[in-house]
Amino acid sequence: MEYIVSPSWFYWVKIFDSISSSSIGVAIIAGIVWIGLLFAKIMEFDPPKRSIKTSLVVLCIAAILYVFVPNKETMIQMQIARLATYDNASTVIESIKNAADYVVSVITELK
Repeated sequence: MEYIVSPSWFYWVKIFDSISSSSIGVAIIAGIVWIGLLFAKIMEFDPPKRSIKTSLVVLCIAAILYVFVPNKETMIQMQIARLATYDNASTVIESIKNAADYVVSVITELK
């Protein structure tokens, strides 16, 4: 059986979404640590220079991961764009219309 969308694709979407989401938290924590270390240096506490550099490197890596790793919505849009070609445009448009009609009918039934 040949799948239209590979089942492993859903796994990779979830992995990339998790990386993208967790990189936000890591960037925030690293940013707070970096600002704290800089503040300690201003207050003449003299933190180790290695810890300042390490927190800055972690902050940069997390920010780069957040920017360049696509989230779930982007991955879905990329998959739709890959499958929607000029050859099957009419089928895609018809499917979208059917989906929209279905959503409208469900909403009217709920009222």
